[in-house]
Amino acid sequence: MSRVGSKSITIPNGVKVTVADSLVSVDGPKGKLSCNITGAVKISNDNNIINLTISKTDKDTRSLWGIYRSLINNMIVGVKEGFKKTLEINGVGYKANTKDGFLNLSLGFSHDVKIEIPSEITVNVIKATTIELESYDKELLGLFASNIKKLRLPEPYKGKGVKYLGEYIIRKEGKK
Repeated sequence: MSRVGSKSITIPNGVKVTVADSLVSVDGPKGKLSCNITGAVKISNDNNIINLTISKTDKDTRSLWGIYRSLINNMIVGVKEGFKKTLEINGVGYKANTKDGFLNLSLGFSHDVKIEIPSEITVNVIKATTIELESYDKELLGLFASNIKKLRLPEPYKGKGVKYLGEYIIRKEGKK
C-alpha cells in the first residue's frame, strides 16, 4: 500500500499557500490555483512545510490522503516551475499552426480542425509537426493534450496520428 500522503511538502520561496477550512490556495509567480479538500483529511502548514493527516484509516480515506497530497504538490510545482507536454504529429500532410488564439490542425480530414486555446495554456508550434504545450495547471494541460490526441489517435500499421513525444506505438505487420 502506498504511503504518499504521509510525505510532507516543502513550500519553496516565492510561493504562498493559504489553508482556510477545506480550501487550499496556492499563489506563485506563474499563477494562482485552488483545491477543495473534503473528507477526513486535515492539512497543517507549519514553517513552510505542509503535512496531511487523516482521522480514519479506512481504504477510502487513505486513498484520498494520497491524492490530495499529490494535488497540492502539483499545484505548488505548477505555480513555481510550470509543466510541459510535447505532441508529435506523424503522417503525410499532417501539420499544425496557431492563429488568433486557435490551434489549427490538418489531420487528414476534409477540413482543418480548429481548437480554441485556453488562456492558462501557452502553445508553441516548434515545427509543423511538433507542438509544445505549457501551463501551470497540470490537470488542464493533460486534458487539453489528450483532447488534441483524441482527434487522430496513432494507428498501429503506419503510426499516423498524434502522439506524445517519446510515446511508443506498437506496430502491427501488414498484410502479406
